[in-house]
Amino acid sequence: MATHIACLKAGRGLLSRNGAFELYGDYFPLKVSGFIAFFLIIFVSASCSESPQSLKKLESECTAGNKFSCAKVGDAYFWEKNGQQNYQKAFEAYSVACNGNGLGEGARACAAIGFMYDNGHGVEKNEKIAYDFFKKACDEKFGQGCYRMGLHERHLEFLRNRLRSLLDPVLDLTPTSPPKSARLFQEACRLNSSDGCREAGMYFDELDNFKAVEYFAKSCKQHDAQGCLLYGAHLEAGKGIRQNDSQALESYGKACDYKNEAGCEDYARVKKRLGEYNTLKKLTDSVLNATNSK
Repeated sequence: MATHIACLKAGRGLLSRNGAFELYGDYFPLKVSGFIAFFLIIFVSASCSESPQSLKKLESECTAGNKFSCAKVGDAYFWEKNGQQNYQKAFEAYSVACNGNGLGEGARACAAIGFMYDNGHGVEKNEKIAYDFFKKACDEKFGQGCYRMGLHERHLEFLRNRLRSLLDPVLDLTPTSPPKSARLFQEACRLNSSDGCREAGMYFDELDNFKAVEYFAKSCKQHDAQGCLLYGAHLEAGKGIRQNDSQALESYGKACDYKNEAGCEDYARVKKRLGEYNTLKKLTDSVLNATNSK
């Protein structure tokens, strides 16, 4: 396990720059974000430790009832490595891990099964079943499961509101309290999902800028590129937080480091503006000093 964690840390520079899911990050001391990272982290893990010999050992341990090893077997078979990609075997191994406590891996395996159903990997695409597995992961305090539930709920809320607006065009659809999707994002954030923090912030944006900033800051702290971009925008504009160009520049820089193009553009823009301001200020101070010395 120590080797496994070391491999994950070694892959941090790559993982933190790919954009979307931090499925593994909820358990290990590694925070990434983005959709690709959901299984990209698993891939780095498998690349480090799941050689054909170690996979055979893990399969033996899984058969003996080690849920942690079952989750690792699922990881190895989900990804094509040495020609061993096998969604069916991945699904079977994840299913065993999901049905028991595997030092946090059980909940992660449940979320992985949900992901497979959500995207039709080795199983027939079924959003209802996917939701049920995400819920199981969320109930077991796995943040990414809550986040994925929130995405499903938000889609349903959109469809319901669309239907209601067609039936009554003048109906006020502004929620009087956070909808279920927002509450799930908040819970995901509480469970250290950077995606959950970001989405919770996006819900509160404009409704409560102070709360939005709090969530964006948490998301950025966990290396979420979009969270850093949004946090920087609030710092630059002074929305929900004291205006601070230097901190905004730092936040945009982080977004750029995590491969967010808009973050790079905003970093360059603010840096140029601050540079022009500093140049003008020095010139003004020089003129004032010369005038006062006369």
